[in-house]
Amino acid sequence: WMHDYNQNLPEGEKIWFVGNDPQGPNFSIEVNLIKTYLEEVAPDSVYSIISRYNEFPTGSLSELTGSDAQVHETNQSHALYVRNYLEEHEANFVAATSQREFDVVRMAAHVIQFREFMYWQGDFGVRRDELMATYTQWWQEIFSTDQGEAKVAAWAHNRHVANANGWMGRF
Repeated sequence: WMHDYNQNLPEGEKIWFVGNDPQGPNFSIEVNLIKTYLEEVAPDSVYSIISRYNEFPTGSLSELTGSDAQVHETNQSHALYVRNYLEEHEANFVAATSQREFDVVRMAAHVIQFREFMYWQGDFGVRRDELMATYTQWWQEIFSTDQGEAKVAAWAHNRHVANANGWMGRF
């Protein structure tokens, strides 16, 4: 339905549906998004950048919870390296694609970094809701156009959007 509705509309009038739960079951969607993007904008760097994620778990992320601090520090160092690489090359990458495509990939790199952190700490409460609020704001910025701000509806469990201590609504 949305595809047909959006078919002939200008960017500022299209409807978008996105998910932004940083908890996630693994890193595969985000890593694949970054890899696919780099194949387009920087094919010579794909292996060296994506290999930074090689030591991240591919199965259950619960194995990160309480894992060795050195493993966590290595993961965080590699995740930050990818984010920094993307940000250092933003101008070239945006010129080759678009600001929107770049911003989505940058968000994917951010999600990987903070998902690893949440699982390592075993903390899915306040941090998760704070990130969901942040990502909701980012999606609004990503989909906003010269015609104005995008309208964003957050669809979540009542407790997540409650304006109470520790829940997304607070942020």
